Amino acid sequence: MFKNILSRKKQLYGMDSSSRLDNSEFHSHDTSGRFLSDVVFGANDGIITTFAVIAGAVGADFSNKVVIVLGLANLFADGISMGLGNYLGQKSRRDYIKKKEKEEEWGIKNIPESERKEVRSIFDSLGFKGKDLNRAVEIVTSKKESWIDIMMKMELKLYDDKIASPARKGLIMFISFVIVGFVPLISYVFNIGGDSKFLIALVLSGIALFVVGAIRSIFIPKKWILAGLEMLMIGGAAAGAAYILGDVIANMMI
Repeated sequence: MFKNILSRKKQLYGMDSSSRLDNSEFHSHDTSGRFLSDVVFGANDGIITTFAVIAGAVGADFSNKVVIVLGLANLFADGISMGLGNYLGQKSRRDYIKKKEKEEEWGIKNIPESERKEVRSIFDSLGFKGKDLNRAVEIVTSKKESWIDIMMKMELKLYDDKIASPARKGLIMFISFVIVGFVPLISYVFNIGGDSKFLIALVLSGIALFVVGAIRSIFIPKKWILAGLEMLMIGGAAAGAAYILGDVIANMMI
Protein backbone atom coordinates (compact mmCIF):
# COMPACT_ATOMS: atom_id res chain seq x y z
CA MET A 1 0.00 0.00 0.00
CA PHE A 2 2.71 2.45 1.01
CA LYS A 3 4.58 1.74 -2.24
CA ASN A 4 1.45 2.78 -4.12
CA ILE A 5 1.39 6.06 -2.21
CA LEU A 6 5.05 6.71 -2.98
CA SER A 7 4.64 5.87 -6.67
CA ARG A 8 1.73 8.27 -6.95
CA LYS A 9 3.79 10.99 -5.31
CA LYS A 10 5.74 11.00 -8.56
CA GLN A 11 2.59 12.14 -10.29
CA LEU A 12 2.04 14.76 -7.65
CA TYR A 13 5.45 16.34 -7.49
CA GLY A 14 7.01 15.38 -10.81
CA MET A 15 10.12 13.95 -9.12
CA ASP A 16 11.46 10.85 -7.41
CA SER A 17 9.35 9.64 -4.51
CA SER A 18 12.29 9.81 -2.13
CA SER A 19 12.59 13.57 -2.71
CA ARG A 20 11.24 15.95 -0.13
CA LEU A 21 8.61 18.52 -0.98
CA ASP A 22 11.15 21.33 -0.71
CA ASN A 23 13.94 19.39 -2.44
CA SER A 24 16.73 21.93 -3.06
CA GLU A 25 17.93 20.28 -6.28
CA PHE A 26 14.41 20.44 -7.74
CA HIS A 27 14.14 24.12 -6.86
CA SER A 28 17.62 24.79 -8.24
CA HIS A 29 16.87 23.28 -11.66
CA ASP A 30 13.54 25.09 -11.85
CA THR A 31 15.17 28.39 -10.88
CA SER A 32 17.89 27.95 -13.51
CA GLY A 33 15.18 27.57 -16.13
CA ARG A 34 13.41 30.68 -14.90
CA PHE A 35 16.63 32.73 -15.04
CA LEU A 36 17.46 31.38 -18.50
CA SER A 37 14.01 32.41 -19.73
CA ASP A 38 14.68 35.95 -18.44
CA VAL A 39 17.97 35.99 -20.36
CA VAL A 40 16.36 34.76 -23.57
CA PHE A 41 13.38 37.09 -23.54
CA GLY A 42 15.44 40.08 -22.42
CA ALA A 43 17.93 39.43 -25.22
CA ASN A 44 15.15 38.96 -27.75
CA ASP A 45 13.47 42.26 -26.92
CA GLY A 46 16.82 44.03 -26.78
CA ILE A 47 17.79 43.01 -30.30
CA ILE A 48 14.41 43.67 -31.91
CA THR A 49 13.71 47.06 -30.32
CA THR A 50 17.24 48.41 -30.81
CA PHE A 51 17.47 47.32 -34.43
CA ALA A 52 13.98 48.65 -35.10
CA VAL A 53 15.09 52.07 -33.79
CA ILE A 54 18.20 51.95 -35.98
CA ALA A 55 16.18 50.90 -39.02
CA GLY A 56 13.70 53.71 -38.44
CA ALA A 57 16.48 56.26 -38.05
CA VAL A 58 18.27 55.05 -41.19
CA GLY A 59 14.98 55.05 -43.09
CA ALA A 60 14.53 58.67 -42.03
CA ASP A 61 18.07 59.36 -43.33
CA PHE A 62 19.43 60.48 -39.95
CA SER A 63 23.18 60.88 -39.45
CA ASN A 64 25.26 58.15 -37.83
CA LYS A 65 25.61 60.30 -34.71
CA VAL A 66 21.84 60.55 -34.35
CA VAL A 67 21.50 56.80 -34.93
CA ILE A 68 23.94 56.14 -32.08
CA VAL A 69 22.21 58.58 -29.72
CA LEU A 70 18.74 57.21 -30.46
CA GLY A 71 19.94 53.61 -30.29
CA LEU A 72 21.75 53.97 -26.96
CA ALA A 73 18.97 56.04 -25.41
CA ASN A 74 16.41 53.44 -26.42
CA LEU A 75 18.67 50.59 -25.29
CA PHE A 76 19.09 51.82 -21.73
CA ALA A 77 15.60 53.29 -21.33
CA ASP A 78 13.91 50.11 -22.53
CA GLY A 79 16.38 47.96 -20.60
CA ILE A 80 15.54 49.74 -17.35
CA SER A 81 11.84 49.50 -18.16
CA MET A 82 12.09 45.77 -18.87
CA GLY A 83 14.12 45.13 -15.72
CA LEU A 84 11.73 47.08 -13.49
CA GLY A 85 8.75 45.43 -15.15
CA ASN A 86 10.18 41.98 -14.48
CA TYR A 87 10.97 42.95 -10.88
CA LEU A 88 7.50 44.32 -10.21
CA GLY A 89 5.83 41.37 -11.93
CA GLN A 90 7.78 38.85 -9.85
CA LYS A 91 7.21 40.82 -6.64
CA SER A 92 3.47 41.09 -7.29
CA ARG A 93 3.33 37.34 -7.96
CA ARG A 94 5.15 36.62 -4.71
CA ASP A 95 2.89 38.94 -2.72
CA TYR A 96 -0.15 37.21 -4.19
CA ILE A 97 1.23 33.77 -3.34
CA LYS A 98 2.00 34.83 0.24
CA LYS A 99 -1.55 36.10 0.57
CA LYS A 100 -2.93 32.76 -0.63
CA GLU A 101 -0.59 30.86 1.71
CA LYS A 102 -1.96 32.82 4.66
CA GLU A 103 -5.51 32.07 3.52
CA GLU A 104 -4.74 28.35 3.35
CA GLU A 105 -3.04 28.47 6.74
CA TRP A 106 -6.13 30.17 8.21
CA GLY A 107 -8.36 27.50 6.66
CA ILE A 108 -6.25 24.66 8.09
CA LYS A 109 -6.37 26.24 11.54
CA ASN A 110 -10.05 27.24 11.59
CA ILE A 111 -11.86 24.85 9.23
CA PRO A 112 -9.55 21.80 9.06
CA GLU A 113 -12.26 19.32 8.04
CA SER A 114 -13.19 21.39 5.00
CA GLU A 115 -9.53 21.68 3.99
CA ARG A 116 -9.01 17.96 4.60
CA LYS A 117 -11.89 17.20 2.21
CA GLU A 118 -10.12 19.27 -0.44
CA VAL A 119 -6.93 17.24 0.06
CA ARG A 120 -8.97 14.04 -0.24
CA SER A 121 -10.48 15.31 -3.48
CA ILE A 122 -7.00 16.07 -4.86
CA PHE A 123 -5.67 12.59 -4.13
CA ASP A 124 -8.87 10.98 -5.36
CA SER A 125 -8.38 12.74 -8.71
CA LEU A 126 -4.89 11.18 -8.87
CA GLY A 127 -6.33 7.69 -8.55
CA PHE A 128 -5.98 7.02 -4.83
CA LYS A 129 -8.80 4.82 -3.50
CA GLY A 130 -9.82 3.18 -0.24
CA LYS A 131 -7.05 2.65 2.29
CA ASP A 132 -4.46 4.24 0.01
CA LEU A 133 -6.55 7.40 -0.16
CA ASN A 134 -7.05 7.54 3.61
CA ARG A 135 -3.36 6.95 4.24
CA ALA A 136 -2.27 9.60 1.74
CA VAL A 137 -4.59 12.20 3.28
CA GLU A 138 -3.38 11.24 6.76
CA ILE A 139 0.29 11.62 5.79
CA VAL A 140 -0.12 14.98 4.06
CA THR A 141 -2.39 16.56 6.70
CA SER A 142 -0.17 15.42 9.57
CA LYS A 143 2.22 18.29 8.88
CA LYS A 144 1.02 21.85 8.32
CA GLU A 145 3.83 22.77 5.89
CA SER A 146 3.19 19.85 3.54
CA TRP A 147 -0.57 20.43 3.84
CA ILE A 148 -0.24 24.05 2.74
CA ASP A 149 2.19 23.06 0.00
CA ILE A 150 -0.24 20.53 -1.45
CA MET A 151 -3.07 23.06 -1.44
CA MET A 152 -0.94 25.72 -3.10
CA LYS A 153 0.45 23.48 -5.84
CA MET A 154 -2.43 21.14 -6.54
CA GLU A 155 -5.52 23.22 -5.78
CA LEU A 156 -4.39 26.76 -6.63
CA LYS A 157 -1.65 25.81 -9.13
CA LEU A 158 0.74 28.26 -7.48
CA TYR A 159 4.43 27.68 -6.89
CA ASP A 160 6.62 30.14 -5.01
CA ASP A 161 10.19 30.14 -6.29
CA LYS A 162 11.87 31.37 -3.11
CA ILE A 163 15.35 31.28 -4.67
CA ALA A 164 14.68 33.56 -7.65
CA SER A 165 14.38 36.95 -5.96
CA PRO A 166 12.47 39.69 -7.83
CA ALA A 167 15.53 41.97 -7.73
CA ARG A 168 17.77 39.29 -9.24
CA LYS A 169 15.29 38.49 -12.01
CA GLY A 170 14.91 42.19 -12.82
CA LEU A 171 18.68 42.66 -12.94
CA ILE A 172 19.16 39.64 -15.19
CA MET A 173 16.49 40.92 -17.57
CA PHE A 174 18.15 44.37 -17.70
CA ILE A 175 21.66 42.99 -18.26
CA SER A 176 20.62 40.57 -21.02
CA PHE A 177 18.55 43.29 -22.72
CA VAL A 178 21.43 45.79 -22.73
CA ILE A 179 24.27 43.41 -23.62
CA VAL A 180 22.56 41.56 -26.47
CA GLY A 181 20.58 44.63 -27.51
CA PHE A 182 23.91 46.40 -28.11
CA VAL A 183 24.73 44.04 -31.00
CA PRO A 184 22.90 46.10 -33.68
CA LEU A 185 24.84 49.20 -32.58
CA ILE A 186 28.33 47.70 -32.83
CA SER A 187 29.09 48.91 -36.36
CA TYR A 188 27.91 52.44 -35.52
CA VAL A 189 29.53 52.86 -32.09
CA PHE A 190 32.90 51.47 -33.24
CA ASN A 191 32.66 53.07 -36.71
CA ILE A 192 33.00 49.79 -38.61
CA GLY A 193 32.15 49.26 -42.28
CA GLY A 194 32.04 52.79 -43.65
CA ASP A 195 28.86 53.16 -45.71
CA SER A 196 27.94 49.54 -44.96
CA LYS A 197 27.24 50.11 -41.26
CA PHE A 198 23.53 49.37 -41.61
CA LEU A 199 24.21 46.19 -43.59
CA ILE A 200 26.62 45.00 -40.88
CA ALA A 201 24.04 45.84 -38.21
CA LEU A 202 21.45 43.89 -40.20
CA VAL A 203 23.65 40.79 -40.48
CA LEU A 204 24.77 40.86 -36.83
CA SER A 205 21.19 41.36 -35.65
CA GLY A 206 19.98 38.52 -37.84
CA ILE A 207 22.59 36.14 -36.43
CA ALA A 208 21.83 37.22 -32.86
CA LEU A 209 18.08 36.83 -33.40
CA PHE A 210 18.51 33.35 -34.82
CA VAL A 211 20.73 32.26 -31.91
CA VAL A 212 18.35 33.68 -29.30
CA GLY A 213 15.41 32.06 -31.08
CA ALA A 214 17.21 28.72 -31.17
CA ILE A 215 17.88 28.94 -27.42
CA ARG A 216 14.20 29.79 -26.95
CA SER A 217 13.37 26.28 -28.20
CA ILE A 218 14.32 25.08 -24.71
CA PHE A 219 11.02 26.48 -23.45
CA ILE A 220 8.73 25.69 -26.37
CA PRO A 221 7.88 22.43 -28.21
CA LYS A 222 9.66 23.44 -31.41
CA LYS A 223 12.90 22.42 -33.14
CA TRP A 224 15.75 24.85 -32.59
CA ILE A 225 16.15 25.70 -36.27
CA LEU A 226 12.43 26.50 -36.63
CA ALA A 227 12.45 28.56 -33.43
CA GLY A 228 15.49 30.45 -34.70
CA LEU A 229 13.92 31.15 -38.10
CA GLU A 230 10.66 32.22 -36.47
CA MET A 231 12.47 34.76 -34.30
CA LEU A 232 14.45 35.96 -37.30
CA MET A 233 11.25 36.57 -39.28
CA ILE A 234 9.56 38.40 -36.39
CA GLY A 235 12.57 40.63 -35.89
CA GLY A 236 12.86 41.23 -39.62
CA ALA A 237 9.20 42.22 -39.84
CA ALA A 238 9.57 44.68 -36.96
CA ALA A 239 12.73 46.20 -38.44
CA GLY A 240 11.20 46.39 -41.93
CA ALA A 241 8.11 48.16 -40.61
CA ALA A 242 10.28 50.64 -38.68
CA TYR A 243 12.45 51.34 -41.74
CA ILE A 244 9.45 51.95 -44.01
CA LEU A 245 7.73 54.12 -41.41
CA GLY A 246 10.87 56.18 -40.91
CA ASP A 247 11.25 56.66 -44.66
CA VAL A 248 7.58 57.64 -45.10
CA ILE A 249 7.63 60.14 -42.24
CA ALA A 250 10.90 61.66 -43.46
CA ASN A 251 9.46 62.15 -46.98
CA MET A 252 6.28 63.69 -45.57
CA MET A 253 8.32 66.25 -43.67
CA ILE A 254 10.33 67.34 -46.71
